[in-house]
Amino acid sequence: MAEGSGSRLRGLLTLLAVLVTVAVSVPAPAATAASSRHPDPTSSPTPRTSTLSRADDRAADDSDEPLDVDLISLSPGVVPTKGAVELVGTVRNASSQTWRDINVHAWDSTTPITSTEDLATAAATDADADVGERLTSEHGFVAVGDLAPGQQTSFTLRVPRAELTIPDEPGVYFMGVHALGTSDEGREVAGRARTFMPVVDGKKPRAAVALVLPFRQAVSRDADEAGQLRDPDRWRTQLSADGRLERLLGLAESAGNAPLTMLLDPAVLDAVATLAQSDSDSKDTSEQDDVARAKAWLVRFRGVASHQSVLGLGYGDPDVAALARHRPALLSVAASLSEQALARHDIDATPAAAPVEGALPPRFSDLLDPSTVLLMSDTAVTGSGSLSHSRSGQPLVTTSTATAQGGPSPTPATWALAMRQRILAEASLHRTGTQDPLVVELPAGWNPGPDWSTSGFFAGLRVPWLRLVRLGADTVPADAPTVTSVAYPSTLADLQLSAAQIDAVSDVRRDAEIYADALVDPGSVVDQFTKVALEGASFHARAHRETSLRSTRSLATSVRDRLAGIHVEGFSLVTMSGGTGRFTVTLVNDLSRPVKVGLRARTSGDLHITTPTAAVLPAGQRTTVRLRVTAGASRVRTVVLTPETSNGHAVGTPFRFSIRNSRVSSLVWGIMAGAFALLAFTIARRAVRRGLRREPAP
Repeated sequence: MAEGSGSRLRGLLTLLAVLVTVAVSVPAPAATAASSRHPDPTSSPTPRTSTLSRADDRAADDSDEPLDVDLISLSPGVVPTKGAVELVGTVRNASSQTWRDINVHAWDSTTPITSTEDLATAAATDADADVGERLTSEHGFVAVGDLAPGQQTSFTLRVPRAELTIPDEPGVYFMGVHALGTSDEGREVAGRARTFMPVVDGKKPRAAVALVLPFRQAVSRDADEAGQLRDPDRWRTQLSADGRLERLLGLAESAGNAPLTMLLDPAVLDAVATLAQSDSDSKDTSEQDDVARAKAWLVRFRGVASHQSVLGLGYGDPDVAALARHRPALLSVAASLSEQALARHDIDATPAAAPVEGALPPRFSDLLDPSTVLLMSDTAVTGSGSLSHSRSGQPLVTTSTATAQGGPSPTPATWALAMRQRILAEASLHRTGTQDPLVVELPAGWNPGPDWSTSGFFAGLRVPWLRLVRLGADTVPADAPTVTSVAYPSTLADLQLSAAQIDAVSDVRRDAEIYADALVDPGSVVDQFTKVALEGASFHARAHRETSLRSTRSLATSVRDRLAGIHVEGFSLVTMSGGTGRFTVTLVNDLSRPVKVGLRARTSGDLHITTPTAAVLPAGQRTTVRLRVTAGASRVRTVVLTPETSNGHAVGTPFRFSIRNSRVSSLVWGIMAGAFALLAFTIARRAVRRGLRREPAP
């Protein structure tokens, strides 16, 4: 009996707490709510409390509310005709004081959004804008208790369709949660999250959607032939369980057989491959784990790429507009290196150009290969649908700029769930009967967030009225329209890398070609240095232009310093007593690799030096070279000896010296010969006379 009375008392106290909550909440209507301690047993597990922090992943969230509320799952992603909507999330106390008696309420809106323009406006509304009402029905809220500073708990709400206030009228609606709690200042809404939920008209045509998942990341390598990563720890972080590249690949794997397009900079694969080869003999367990993780990541990536569409960017993700403007030849170089890298990793890809600003000056497309797929934004290309041709004939795919911006704040706009709901919302409004797909190119540095695995990203896109499609070389039909006008304002031109930066990259490749020409076995030395140099032509370099320029110029100096290891030694002054002669110099190779070089002499018109043809000089060796000289009138001349390759490229350090010759005339030689003859005759005559004067011995 006492136990039954205690249960009734607890029930009355709970009901009173709920009534107080509703009464003080604005703009919640005054209504009686059932206790959250009596939830649907299939939908509301006991909240789990922890001290995990998500501050790093929420860096993009500008909310200053004391409770961080995250939606990590929403199922289904569209308003159902029957059944229930399940909302799963977390609440974290981001303040310095304890929050008590926290309730999490679902809320929704009643006014449909019926155009993409209005949807963009809705996504930009303030986080605390009054766009809906909290649900106070039996399943519309749940109590999660108290949270100390830094503490986090989870919640689950399962709201039947009949308890939602969203009407059956097709359109897009807001849906979210509010966290109400009590602090020292009183009771208030201390945290919130929201997203979009469409109501779909089943009679309209299916919507086609193409998702472009970017694998783009700045790569930084040492300025040497080994090309080791400068920041291997950052790459290890990228591949860790919570790393961005690991999340992206995990999300791509979760697509299963659902069509997906992967936008790839092959330099990313090479960077991971470098990490996979490093410290292979290390005894350190963590280093072995890092190597194993990198190897496994590459295997998994190839597995996904084998059945999905891959668009291959130029190597190093170059600033296409800047290269086309200043050094068009580098576009072909980047494309060739990309093709080689993709083949090395056994990945079949279609060449692509996807400028991060979403636009490329029309005339620059003339410099790209006709098979290159161009991805541009709908702010640059208008009025032609999403599939067309450039004026140079390349396939031109127009992407939805607004969709890629994600969902409404305060929820991080581009986390997987927010992005999925924005895609569903846009797609529901895109069902106009056109054959062109809604193309969503996710941001270049996209991070799907910590809850990507629980977001049901692709599961939520598996709805009857939507079909996913891939992009590739044959995506754009032959009869698609041709775009002749592309918006490219001066503000975009100002974002391009400077001519000095691009010229520095070109200088590295030129010097690397000369260096390779001197080597007996150049291997891939030109490509290795070019890959490192292209970091300075990448769109990533825009964020640190001066540093990048210094680094690229330093790389060029590094290549020239290698060439300086080939030099000539000898005397600073050579004297000849006639018009012809020979002298020797020493050709030195201080490099760690054998070279094949000769010598080239630069002299005045009446002095000629015959030099030998190019010959192999082993690493760290020197050899004596005999030179034949023919000179004119007697005087001092300056000579410069320069090592050169068999193809005539000057390399190494020149040697400067002087030649002095004294050309004596035949008359002088005759006089000298006569003098010597007279001297010999005089000596002989004296000897004879002395002999005659001597008397014979008795």
